[in-house]
Amino acid sequence: MDNKFEFYEAESTPKKTRKFGGKQITALVLSFVLICGTVAGGIWAVNAFTITKTGGTQLNAAVTTVPATNAPFATVPSTNAPFATIPFTTPATSHYAPLVNAEPTEVLSAAQIYDRYVGSVVGIITEGTTTNIFGQQSEYAASGTGFVISTDGYIITNCHVVDGGSTFTVSFEDGRSYDGELIGADAANDVALLKIDETGLTPVVIGDSDAIRVGEDIIAIGNPLGELTFSLSKGVVSALNRVVTTDSDEANYMFQIDAAVNSGNSGGPVFNSLGQVIGVVTAKYADTGVEGLGFALPINDVMRIAAELNENGKLRTVSFGITVSDMYYAEDESDADIVGAWVKEVTAGSCAETAGLQTGDIIVRLDSMRITCVNDLLAAKKRFAPDDEATLAVIRDGAELELTIVFDEAEEVPAATEPVLPEPMLPGGWH
Repeated sequence: MDNKFEFYEAESTPKKTRKFGGKQITALVLSFVLICGTVAGGIWAVNAFTITKTGGTQLNAAVTTVPATNAPFATVPSTNAPFATIPFTTPATSHYAPLVNAEPTEVLSAAQIYDRYVGSVVGIITEGTTTNIFGQQSEYAASGTGFVISTDGYIITNCHVVDGGSTFTVSFEDGRSYDGELIGADAANDVALLKIDETGLTPVVIGDSDAIRVGEDIIAIGNPLGELTFSLSKGVVSALNRVVTTDSDEANYMFQIDAAVNSGNSGGPVFNSLGQVIGVVTAKYADTGVEGLGFALPINDVMRIAAELNENGKLRTVSFGITVSDMYYAEDESDADIVGAWVKEVTAGSCAETAGLQTGDIIVRLDSMRITCVNDLLAAKKRFAPDDEATLAVIRDGAELELTIVFDEAEEVPAATEPVLPEPMLPGGWH
């Protein structure tokens, strides 16, 4: 098969101007908010957004849409069956098995879901101390949301809700309040697990985020602004397979919702019409004149991460054993588009070498997830654990072939040494 296109690295391609709606622009700039307590913003690139979390700190982010033809939600039934007939799947983590583990058969109203599960939703106040570059300390507090996943007090929220905190106050709708213990948190996936000293709690029912469909009714319960506690908002699943990339270069798969979510909603549950939690509210669009663009982490990913945080206090990550960069294709260089992740180097003895990956291969799919750029690949690999097996589709010599890879465990990166800061400068120089 002849190679129709010329391939070259993204770094060598000059930025170009594209036309949208008859106007030439170099970037479509929008701003989003990571939904917790404090916010601020920035942005880059065409089809990119500034995403801020719906909980304590704001991060700039880009959002790309992975074409639905190779969507990671490939287990959705092809028939347009009623929600009540979708099989209920309990994640394979027995510790987090929901209180109600029979297959749901009843479609609930928003009011019914709220009545049943508002007592399973919590408000979280995080308090901590920050130190500036001059060694001065200041106190801060941030608010967010979480939800109970076990009768003995395990609670899921976003990592950015608890990030940097030293004390955590967990409050219920009936006025009860507890001190929370941080079991573990993973910033790369924005998931955290708290524990309170209580038993007999009512956990949420965990759904199957692989069965989400666009147009499906959803509701969110949370604490917008940290003050309008235990508020319900209603909407639908607006889109699947959004790759959200924060300004810390972390990319994650999320699904989009149009239910109203605001600062303080971070870490709150997204329920489907069966009363099952299918996602965790994490980000929203935040700009004048734009509404109804929220983003949630799929619950299947979140539960796997929470289980490992409970077991190990941290998350094991996978290693590919490759160095990659964005790869463009074009019939001529003046009209290039990114097509995949180009393999620049394969590490000897790695799982990539064992799988048969070669320098020059262009990765275009990982299992059912289409890879159109490096960020897609970074987001996709987070959905796997060490020793998981996956199928890679690559372009080699103009032809597409499939390889099977069994992921290595990434080596733990040593913690960075805190820099030694100079004493504050006094009048007349350093003293």
